[in-house]
Order: sequence, then structure tokens, then C-alpha cells
Amino acid sequence: GDAASEYLSDGISDSIINSLSRLPSVKVKSLNSVLRYKGKEIDPQTVGREQNVRAVLIGRMTQRGDDVTISVELVDVTDNRRLWGEQYNRKLSDILVVQDEIARKITEGLRLRLTGEEKQQLAKQYTASAEAYQLYILGKYSSRQMTKEGFEKGVEYFEQAIKIDANYALAYTEIAVTYQFMMSRGFLPPKEYDQKVEWAALKALQIDDTLAEAHASLGAYKIINFDWTGAEKDIRRALELDPNSSKANSMYAHYLLGIGRTDEFLRYSIRAGELESMPRGGEVAFAYYMARQYDKAIESYRKNLEKNPNNANARILLGEAYVANGALEDGVAEMEKGLALDNTPERWDRYPLMAYAYATAGQRDEALKILVEQQKLASERYVSPYNFAIIYTGLGDKDRAFASLTKCVEERIMIIYHLKSRPLFDSLRSDPRYVELLATMNLTP
Repeated sequence: GDAASEYLSDGISDSIINSLSRLPSVKVKSLNSVLRYKGKEIDPQTVGREQNVRAVLIGRMTQRGDDVTISVELVDVTDNRRLWGEQYNRKLSDILVVQDEIARKITEGLRLRLTGEEKQQLAKQYTASAEAYQLYILGKYSSRQMTKEGFEKGVEYFEQAIKIDANYALAYTEIAVTYQFMMSRGFLPPKEYDQKVEWAALKALQIDDTLAEAHASLGAYKIINFDWTGAEKDIRRALELDPNSSKANSMYAHYLLGIGRTDEFLRYSIRAGELESMPRGGEVAFAYYMARQYDKAIESYRKNLEKNPNNANARILLGEAYVANGALEDGVAEMEKGLALDNTPERWDRYPLMAYAYATAGQRDEALKILVEQQKLASERYVSPYNFAIIYTGLGDKDRAFASLTKCVEERIMIIYHLKSRPLFDSLRSDPRYVELLATMNLTP
């Protein structure tokens, strides 16, 4: 309930999850999957059913200055039986030790038989500095806001953490991940930042070659540089290291999407969605859409919105699925609801998709208004050419659409790997320029 220490409770939860996720004998839900229960009185059996798990760890934390009290209880949800519980009264500087002890006690409560190597994995610490660790979890907390400002603040915290501990591999990994998020949403020009992604991922792997997320981030870097063979190698390595990593499964799915293997893309997206419990509105729903299974996509987005009706991203992407399925009025209505919740102007999945929907629904003047607004915004700050590619495609202006897409390829706009599979570009596929553009990306139609 204390906003000032919320980052710490989230960080502790995330660290325990990550420790347990290294064990092949146990499947642990991601932090994103369980954040919706934060701050609420929960029934373990209800959570168990919703998350499809056998046990739930309930934790409470209070902080007074440097004094931290953590109460934890492990519950078997089949019969609400308490498997283990403990209260820890420690100093903030001891937080790393407490996390390790909680993770170990959970394995004992679940009666897991660990090998010597697994015990070492469970006890593994990436930094001995409590100060660096606090900066790291502050960075992750900021980045989870999913805003440009939050991402920028996150990078600042990660950079401060590696100034304290230059061998903090997780902090380097998060720098790579955060820059990729920013570029994928159109907040940054990739050519200026993709080398930072490569540097941070390689630095993390130089320190610790067993980091699945660092391998996945390096694979993502190679995707946007159209090195499909290298990308597959790195992402497969991430999956070998952590088959339960939602990021690794998701990244492999998007690699498959980039090369046009949509059936396999769907399978790995479903796997990633199961691991994440679709926290932000729809790994699985988006996969159905890209596989052109629009009815299933719509159903999945609507189920997600029942849990979180204020999810702007789900609203807008549901609108895109409606438009693809021919329900134009429903598509426009859902996108308008989404923009009312989050109208971040430079994001490609906000106003550009709205303009595409308006144009497809015959509301050309409304689409042109958004085009003018995006052009004005581009004169003031960075706006991705992908935004204009979407709008011009909706307006049927193929010359400008291809000019924008060519610029996306030249600038290595991260989201351009959707080109081969995304339904909204279907009207361009018969044009010879489409084949030429794919060839530039080392792809065939």
C-alpha cells in the first residue's frame, strides 16, 4: 500500500520468480501475470484456478526507513493447505539474502528434489551490491509503465547500477530490452540506438553466457538487421537456457512471423501467452490476428478486456481485427475507445491504426486529419515512417506507402519485420515493389 516502496515489493517478487524459473522441474508464472492481484485481498484457490497453478505464494511487505518486514505464505491451492510461512525483519542492505532464502524455502515447501547444479542456480546472485540491485529494480519498475518517460528513466537507473557494479549482467540485459521496447513503439530512431542494443546484449553475455533474455535481445537485434539465420541461432539458444521464458518464446514467435511461418508463429505465441497470462492484452489474440483467424482473435481480445477493460492496446488491436474481418463500424468504435484511454501520438499502434480504420471505413476526411497531425508532429520530434506507411496504405496511396516502407527498411524500423505477414498490408502484395522490398530484407514472398 506504500507507493514509495512499491518498486521494492515488485522487485522482490520478480527476483524470486526469476530464481525459481531457472528450475526445469517447476513452472512459475511471470510477474506480469500476477501484477493484477497486487494490493488486493486474494483467495489462493481462485488465483490457482485463474493461473492454472498448484501453489500460490502470498507476500506482504512494509518498509520503515532501512527496516523491511516481509511476511510470506506458501499455499497449496488444491485444499488451501499452508505449506510454509515465515516473517523476515531485516535491513534493506540484506534484501538480496532474504530473497534467496525465500526461494530456497519455497523449493523445500514444494518438496522439490534439486540437483547440486540446480541448487547453485537457485542461489546465483548477479550482484553483491544492494545499492546496485535497488537501482536495477527501480529501472524495471519505471520501464513497466510502458511510457517513453518511463523507459528513459529505466535506462538511467540501469546505467547507474552498472556504474556501481560494472559486472551486473542483468542491468546490461535490461538496457538492451528497454531500448528495443522504445524502438518498437516508435519512440526512438533505430539507427541511433540499435548499436546500443547490440553492445548491451553482448556485454551481458560476455559476463554471463547463460542469460536467456540477453540471447533473445541479441536475436531481436539480428532480426531488425535482417540476419535471419543469426537471429534464429541466438533465440533458440535462449529457449535452450530457459524454455519457460515468455520473452524467448515470444521472440522466437516473432522471428517466425518475420519469415512468414505463421502457423508456427501461432504455436509459440500461444506458449508465450500461457507463460504471461496475456497481461497487456494479447500475445495469443495478436497471433490469431496475424494468422488471419480473425474470429478467434476477436474472441481472445474480448476475453482479455473482460479482465482489464481499460487496456488501450487491446482495444486498438481488437479494432484492427474487426476491420480485417469486415466489421468496420465495430473496428472504428473500439479504436476510438482505445485512444480515449491512451492517445500517445508518436506510437504506430495509436493514431496511425485509427487513420487506417477511418480510411477503410470510408471516413477519409478523418483519416486525412490524423495524417496532417502526424506530419506536424514529425516536424517537432521523431515519428517513425512506419506510422505514415500505415496511414498511406489505408488511404490507398501506394506510392507514398512504399516510400515510407522503404524508409523503414533503410532506417531499420523494428516493427518492419511485420511486413510479410501483417494483414493491413495485403493491398500492397500484388505490387512488384512489395517483392523488391522483401528482397532487401533477405526475404521472399
